[in-house]
Parts: sequence; C-alpha cells; structure tokens
Amino acid sequence: LAASANLAPPHRARGGKAYELYLEREGAPPTSTDAQYWDAPQDHFDDANTATYKQKYYVNSEYYQEGGPIFLEIGGEGPVGGPPGGYIASLGQERN
Repeated sequence: LAASANLAPPHRARGGKAYELYLEREGAPPTSTDAQYWDAPQDHFDDANTATYKQKYYVNSEYYQEGGPIFLEIGGEGPVGGPPGGYIASLGQERN
C-alpha cells in the first residue's frame, strides 16, 4: 500500500480490499488524460518487415517547463492505465 497520496498502489493491486481501504484514506486517484498511440514496428531487425502495431502511451505535462527534463515510465509487462503519476510525477514537480 502507498505511503502517501502521491504514491498510488501498483495497477496489479487495484480492485481488492486493500485498494478500497486506500481509496477511503487517500481519495480517488487523479483522472487520466486520453491515451495516445504511435505506429511501433513489430520487428526492429528485419527491414523487409514493415508491419506495425498501435503502441499506447500517455503524457503528463502538468509540471513540464520548456527546456526541463522529461521523465519516462516504462509499463513493463503490466497494463498502462494512465499518465505517469506517483514518484514520476513528484520528480517532474521537483525538477521543472
């Protein structure tokens, strides 16, 4: 479970009793922006293979200032359900 309102529990922990208790204590997580997509190559090593798929990504530009750093959060093997928050958002707030 999260230590503060800035750190939401991981996606895989959402939906259970612990998450319900978290929502009672911390309130609902921030709303997310719409998903965006880009045409990602299916094969980066075969120039003859031009197949692509729609890879989803989100952008949280709440704290971004021109010329400031950009933070990337990789979803890994789990689903990505919204723009980066928690620790990544706190880095953006501190560094921009």
